Amino acid sequence: MEQIPNTVRAFGRFECLATVNGARVYVAQAAGWQEAHSAMPGTVVHAYGLATVVACRDGHIAMLDWHLFGANAVTGTTAR
Repeated sequence: MEQIPNTVRAFGRFECLATVNGARVYVAQAAGWQEAHSAMPGTVVHAYGLATVVACRDGHIAMLDWHLFGANAVTGTTAR
């Protein structure tokens, strides 16, 4: 669990890839904590607005800034 937020922080605006419920997402900001649970890693366990909490092996990761397309993808949204 400790490695994931450190990796996200290290890559910052370049973003990290994650697999959530079988979909690839790009994560720019995340926080995590250790907690015993029975959920499969990569499963969404809570969502509120765009903040999404995902189970990992030994805790949870809250994805605070994420999206489905790469930073340089052509989309109908403004640049990040």
